[in-house]
Amino acid sequence: MRAAHALLALLVMGASGSPCELVNPRRAAQYLEYERHGEGQPDYGNESKERVWFRLQNNTNCRIRIPAAAPVSIRKGADGRPTGDLPEGQEVTMEVWITDAQTSRMFVHPGGDVRSERTLPAAQSVTFSVAANLVKRGPMAVTFDYQWDQGGTVEHRLRIETKDLPEDVVAWLKGVEDPPEQAYLSPSHAGRRLNGAPAQPKSQPSPKP
Repeated sequence: MRAAHALLALLVMGASGSPCELVNPRRAAQYLEYERHGEGQPDYGNESKERVWFRLQNNTNCRIRIPAAAPVSIRKGADGRPTGDLPEGQEVTMEVWITDAQTSRMFVHPGGDVRSERTLPAAQSVTFSVAANLVKRGPMAVTFDYQWDQGGTVEHRLRIETKDLPEDVVAWLKGVEDPPEQAYLSPSHAGRRLNGAPAQPKSQPSPKP
């Protein structure tokens, strides 16, 4: 099974037609892993102050695209030219797909007001955080695609479950509660930013002449 998994990863085709190769042959082509946990600033009314940080690792020699927002859009690359590549270890905000363990329904939780396709270079990683009360609801996933797939024909998902977290983190999650009822909004909806602005403004109908 491991040999088949590695072979599948090696057969992912790059822009030049040559296969994308694994940087670390002992790991998957891309993967999520636990980074840390603690308190942070919630963005939405349905988020707890407790958060869990994850690391998204690109373990190939090909670039991938991720739907993320970062403080700096353009920076200078190693050659001195402007680049939209994310630097190693950059913390970003990402939308996450969560499957409610009780209802088996999947919902998407927004990662911020501004989202764009950002490029994660070969062998690089970024970190992002998710409200702990959402993490404990069930398995979560983030999406990505390969830069050479210009048509976006295939969307890939990276999934991580509670059982993949350290035992002390699982125990900590059990004590995390949802925000007070008056602030709580169903995670299946974008909710409202804590500053009062809608997370995803709805278009208004045109006024009648």
